[in-house]
Amino acid sequence: MLFSFRMSFSGKAIHRIFASGGQEAFFEGHVHALKRLGGVPTGKVRYDNLRSAVAKVLGFSRQCIETQRWTAFRSH
Repeated sequence: MLFSFRMSFSGKAIHRIFASGGQEAFFEGHVHALKRLGGVPTGKVRYDNLRSAVAKVLGFSRQCIETQRWTAFRSH
């Protein structure tokens, strides 16, 4: 599985290949990307099809219930 983290404004991208596409690889990819970028971006981070972090989407409102592990990781 390929983990790709791309900055919207600068276009700088960090990629990492993992043997699996599980949550552990997803979190490790974030740690690697944020270390390479020198920290957490100050603006919003946008995701596409974030199944590793979203437990359930609530109807057409686009609100979602996040997984507990993602909430803990994001809070760190």
